Amino acid sequence: MIDLEQEAKSRLSPSRLAHVRGVVEASMDLAQRYAINGEKARQAAWLHDMFRELTQSQLEKLAHLSGTSVPFGPVPVWHGPICAMRMAQDFFIDDEDVKEAVKWHTVGHPEMGDVAQILYVADAIEKGRSFPFVDTLRAASQISLPLAVATVSDASLEHLLKNHVEIDVRTVQLRNKAWSLVTQDDRQWFDRQINLTN
Repeated sequence: MIDLEQEAKSRLSPSRLAHVRGVVEASMDLAQRYAINGEKARQAAWLHDMFRELTQSQLEKLAHLSGTSVPFGPVPVWHGPICAMRMAQDFFIDDEDVKEAVKWHTVGHPEMGDVAQILYVADAIEKGRSFPFVDTLRAASQISLPLAVATVSDASLEHLLKNHVEIDVRTVQLRNKAWSLVTQDDRQWFDRQINLTN
């Protein structure tokens, strides 16, 4: 099997590689906490940003070589879906759970499974992240996976709204579904944390 860490080293800048390593660590921790397949979580974490530093024209070429058009949305979200399309060819990994996680790690999807949810959360809370309320998101990730997904999707939407960026409807759908799965106790815990930080 291909060495994904070495692949990441050869493809990514030092800062991006540090982020990916942080996501691998966070993914493994969450997979262990929620009894989710750790090997799939590890593979998805290493793969998720493999194409993140490619140019628009490079991504367009890869999509064309895969016999498809570029994904919906702005260029910064293309790298996940295109990597998912190319995984079997470029990295010899054809697992559907890993593919789904890589594909949706940026915008999310309301039907994504456990491995994808782990990556979606880990990408936001890895130790190198320093945006406001990230510590609250990290704490939420230790309470339940639905709460972690719900709070991360809230933070993502707030960021997109603040920066007047196009919002994929699937992010909103994910947020709504995740909150519908959060228990009343977990909601109350989160509300207390928000009150403490205000």
